[in-house]
Amino acid sequence: MGLNSMYYCIAMLLIAITISMMIIAIRKGVSKLSVIMFGLIMVLLLSNSAVYVHKQLANPMIVPLVYDFYSDNDTHDFAIHYITNKSDYRKVEYLQAGDVTLWTTSTGDQRKGGYFYYSSDVVNETAHQFMRAAYFSANTTEIQKLLQTKKVYLVLNDGEKLATSLSLKWDDSNQRTVRSIRVSGSSNGEHSASFESPQDTQIDAVNIPACLKRHTKLLELRVNEVAYTDKDFPISVKKGQIVYVSFQTDDSGLDIHAKVSVSGSDAIWPVWIDKKAVLDIQKIKEERQRYDCDG
Repeated sequence: MGLNSMYYCIAMLLIAITISMMIIAIRKGVSKLSVIMFGLIMVLLLSNSAVYVHKQLANPMIVPLVYDFYSDNDTHDFAIHYITNKSDYRKVEYLQAGDVTLWTTSTGDQRKGGYFYYSSDVVNETAHQFMRAAYFSANTTEIQKLLQTKKVYLVLNDGEKLATSLSLKWDDSNQRTVRSIRVSGSSNGEHSASFESPQDTQIDAVNIPACLKRHTKLLELRVNEVAYTDKDFPISVKKGQIVYVSFQTDDSGLDIHAKVSVSGSDAIWPVWIDKKAVLDIQKIKEERQRYDCDG
């Protein structure tokens, strides 16, 4: 029997006992008003306890991560978010991927004025849960091994292993990357960039990672302020023309640091999406259940 089921059984037993006590009290002449008030108080207490138990996670929950590493970097820093009950004081100690072990680099608890404040790795909270961040740093060799490992775990400080849902890759490409001259983002999930084409070329494809296709769409594509859609492919671009690309993402149960783009046979116009999952337990559960980065 699970812990939640056990609590529900206990709650039902207490309700049965409360009702029995109320019936006995009334039969013995106790004021009905007093008995009803007692019953209401017990119902409120039990209801509050039932809500608390219902809101508790059976195990910490890892937020799925879609992440493109910069291939030119020597050191790679990244974070994985996970959700814990506020009553669960365990923390992630390290990441395990085959023979690679990456220890967290968080700074631990902060003290001020003799009182404990939230741990420095707490990045969000609800009434019952914390969203924590486990920070890692790795060299290129370690990241290469991590990318090749299918089973990756976050290990808590009591030894429990939590399976992760990660889509990790390098950002490099066989195509030449056109450097942006301006980038922007907004709170409504719009991510955009402008480019000056270094040569005559064409645009004929939209590239969105499989994990993001449910949540991302091409919003706008302009060449020298002339608007196009993917139905206009291939689109000719002359040297020196300004290409503006914008993508829209919705709120999802994903953490994202990844590249989307439009591309041609010899060039790619990338837009980077940096977006953190909101602390919505149901969305994160749904994302984990249908997580598939191969389709």
